[in-house]
Amino acid sequence: MQLADWLWRFFSYSFLGWLMESLIFTFEQRRWVNRGFLSGPVCPIYGSGAIMILLVLQPLRDWWPLLLATAILLTTILEYLTSWLMEKLFHARWWDYSGKPFNLHGRITLLHSLSWGVLCLILVYFLDPLLVLLLAGIPADGKAWAGAVALFLLIVDLVLSVSSIVDLNRQLARVHAMTQVIRQKNIELGENIQMRLTFMVQNFKVLRQQAKNISHIQRRLLAAFPNFRSLHYQDSLQRLRRWMKKNKQRQFWPMADMELLRSQFSARRRLPAKIRELKKAGRKKSE
Repeated sequence: MQLADWLWRFFSYSFLGWLMESLIFTFEQRRWVNRGFLSGPVCPIYGSGAIMILLVLQPLRDWWPLLLATAILLTTILEYLTSWLMEKLFHARWWDYSGKPFNLHGRITLLHSLSWGVLCLILVYFLDPLLVLLLAGIPADGKAWAGAVALFLLIVDLVLSVSSIVDLNRQLARVHAMTQVIRQKNIELGENIQMRLTFMVQNFKVLRQQAKNISHIQRRLLAAFPNFRSLHYQDSLQRLRRWMKKNKQRQFWPMADMELLRSQFSARRRLPAKIRELKKAGRKKSE
């Protein structure tokens, strides 16, 4: 089989994996979800896993119980390693099965492993033979050129997605640092309510601008992975998600500490009474 055929098998199973994941999460969330790390309609982990299964398990076609057991083992290892690698690269957990029974470190579960095994049986005995027949009817030159274009688009998509996640981590770090500064300055200013309010207003403008810098790709990724969890800046990530939710309703919701914000607004409401008390105290002294 030619290299172009293997390339199109990879793209085909990447697309089918993306379609399956998107439909499942769309049904769960009652809205369309472009599920996948990339913006395009592909999940490369499915394509890579399918190619690995086909290369390793073809000799076991005549004994399906051994093929099933081997498929469960290989796909489970692949899912665990993918979760671990993405956590190390992007300092975040993309999925977490900690709340499900028979999980290992929240990365894999027994139910998912068994499901992967069944899907591998369908792949080896039904999907791949059908796909081979379809690819055989396409001219070799057409498959080669189309495969080269698809591969180029995949690389561009991968570069943009990785850059977006790296930039998201930087933005979360900046929001975290700014929030820490706000809290510390709030403590230093103490009872000086007027200066605290002035300081908060200035920082809200910066935080609001920071929130507006979230790109379309970053928004899509956060929507596609609702269990995405930052290892270092989870509080900032939660504020970002709240802002995005409110922003859909066209309401302003600054990415600042909400408890701190409420306390400042409460202090602002008490400001006129405080001023009256100070004026009253000043008149008593003058008398």
